[in-house]
Amino acid sequence: MFRLTNDFAFKAVFAREEKECKEVLIAFLNDILKLDEKNKIKQITYLNPFNYKQFKEDKLSIVDVKVETERGERINVEIQISNKDNFRKRTLYYWSKLYCETISESKKYDTLKKCVIINILEYNLIKETNKCHSIFRIKETEEEFELLEDLEIHFIELTKIKPEKSIHDLTIEETWIKLLKNSGIDGKEEEITKLAHKNQKISKVVEMMRKLSADEKMREEYLAREKAIMDYESSQYYIKTVLPKKAWEEGQQAGREIGIKEGIKEGIKEGIKKGEQKGIKDAARKMLASGMDIKKVEEILGLTEKEILEN
Repeated sequence: MFRLTNDFAFKAVFAREEKECKEVLIAFLNDILKLDEKNKIKQITYLNPFNYKQFKEDKLSIVDVKVETERGERINVEIQISNKDNFRKRTLYYWSKLYCETISESKKYDTLKKCVIINILEYNLIKETNKCHSIFRIKETEEEFELLEDLEIHFIELTKIKPEKSIHDLTIEETWIKLLKNSGIDGKEEEITKLAHKNQKISKVVEMMRKLSADEKMREEYLAREKAIMDYESSQYYIKTVLPKKAWEEGQQAGREIGIKEGIKEGIKEGIKKGEQKGIKDAARKMLASGMDIKKVEEILGLTEKEILEN
């Protein structure tokens, strides 16, 4: 069975223009957003329906399922498999772009609609809490009344779901989170079956996933995506861990060699010092050329941005 945190699989289940896909996505959104009967979503329009033939052009490791509800509100669901950039700032930026889409030129500001971002993360981002589901809105700092309901950002951190809690005791929200976390994982098949028995819509999702995984073409695309994700994670590990260490060591060695040569004229000690500085700057240049963010280079090598750019 497919792993739902694979963006190809998530879109194949929740973002196709089929009745069953809309039904399970509506159920997922209503449960995750904890909407009461009066405010439940009844209809959605896909703003980017899934087409697996075009999927290879999508951004790696980021799901973007975007819908508009019958009230004109917009909801964006993303799955993030690794912590990169400043995701707190980035998700706020995504929300602002989504919010701007709800107003047309010459329209009044009161036509702006509520926008919700749901981030499903395979890592721990919100260090301030142990909750697996954090919800952020705009509130007055002392009396905590809401400025307006238009901004709502959710973080679902799959790493924080409590493993010891029995399936019987899970809330419907936790049941969805368990499904997201454990689908497609070896040894979790029995648990997934039990989750399916707990809720009709979740049962439908599991059934859809099993059908999709039995489809040869879909499975081929899914496995290609899994490989792309693993290749990306491997390259990121090399860039963030192996390359800085290697560049540092090479820079230090090159610096010492240059320093010894300069030491003939300027004294061994001073020459080595200057050589090491040049070696560190050489390391900085290699790290930037590999695509590493300049702030990360600053942190690793102890140089200022000015020193790096002067290199």
